[in-house]
Amino acid sequence: MNTLFKRLFCFLCVTVLSTALFAQQKVTEKFKKPVVTVTLGIHQNGDSINKETAKFLLALPLKITDNKKVEYKIENYRFLYRKKSFIQNQETGKLEETFTISAGSFTETPLPKIWIENVGYQLQKGEEFYFFDILLNDKEGNRFLAPNFKLFITR
Repeated sequence: MNTLFKRLFCFLCVTVLSTALFAQQKVTEKFKKPVVTVTLGIHQNGDSINKETAKFLLALPLKITDNKKVEYKIENYRFLYRKKSFIQNQETGKLEETFTISAGSFTETPLPKIWIENVGYQLQKGEEFYFFDILLNDKEGNRFLAPNFKLFITR
């Protein structure tokens, strides 16, 4: 009787465990991240622009598209403005060029009006705009990151 009870108990345990394991398995297709391009106006990553163009571009939305021209919705992104400034060297008394950073996280594009105005007012040659951690959603709800996007102000 004891052996029969052990066998029955083992059979029930295996049945319950295998049912639980199979019930937790979910059949999903592996998501293949599309190749996307980030643009701001007509400019692409790495472009050099002048101050006037930079001011204009700040007010435009980031666009992310794939090779079929499908546009993707931006869930959120980060923007960094690398700003040129000057400090006085304590020993020599001369002004030296340095850079400071202003950055924020945003859920809508274009940037908020206050950012557009503040950054646009201060623009100088040698500064940079950097959009990064750009999180996208496709139509099926899959989330993925777009490539980072940087513009250089050279004139």
